[in-house]
Amino acid sequence: MSEQDTDHSSRFWDSGYDTTTPTTFECLNCGATIVSEDSIGTCERCGGGLRNKSMPIE
Repeated sequence: MSEQDTDHSSRFWDSGYDTTTPTTFECLNCGATIVSEDSIGTCERCGGGLRNKSMPIE
């Protein structure tokens, strides 16, 4: 396999990906907004699931 076949980053991040900026998450249960530098999976308030607000809903 060539490097081009295994490097998928350009397909998903056309504008680049900045790992130094905090990510904003929204709780799917209570609607709380949480800003975190780490990837988190549950809401701090209610334990509900989160969605990454920087990813478009399509």
